[in-house]
Amino acid sequence: MLVSFVGGDVGTWEVERISAVRGAGLPSVARVDVVEGWGAEVPDGAAWILRGVTSSERYVTRAEQETLRLSQPPLGRPQATVAALIPVRAPLERDRRTL
Repeated sequence: MLVSFVGGDVGTWEVERISAVRGAGLPSVARVDVVEGWGAEVPDGAAWILRGVTSSERYVTRAEQETLRLSQPPLGRPQATVAALIPVRAPLERDRRTL
């Protein structure tokens, strides 16, 4: 499933801090919203949007995928009170071939 993490002034999650480990960091924001689905609307005034998928199909076997599916709690559950978002920029396609 496609998931967009939207940084801005509105959102479910309060941002405690943003720090870059390597390269330019993301602009500071007060909140982050999680928007699920391909046709989902992104809130107005977003400072940045990070898109990804909640899938690890390319990296696991079918049995491992089923185990993950059964044990992985959904995003946005009420019990989740703290989270870390660690964005990683994927290399360009031409760079992948040379690795």
